[in-house]
Amino acid sequence: MSKYRKGKLYIRRMKPTDKSDSFFTAMDMAVNQMICQTHKRKPPMVLVRHGFKRASVMTAGYSRRQVERRLLGRGTGPKQGGNRFKRMARSWKVKEAA
Repeated sequence: MSKYRKGKLYIRRMKPTDKSDSFFTAMDMAVNQMICQTHKRKPPMVLVRHGFKRASVMTAGYSRRQVERRLLGRGTGPKQGGNRFKRMARSWKVKEAA
């Protein structure tokens, strides 16, 4: 794995082993997973950091757009500059403590 990718944000499908430090995010993940199982949908999406094996989930939602909006707020649609999330995720890295 490239050292330049470590700490960058990315969105992927939820895995059964995903965890969160936040109580509200954990509850949101559980509710989303239950709804998706009962309605036979694809698993929900989660936002995590690249390069951390046991890193916690930052936020969860049903779609990529919903996860982006929860992190950045409204205004990330295609007409409002949809690439804003990608630009932000590339530059938002973890500052490692020495």
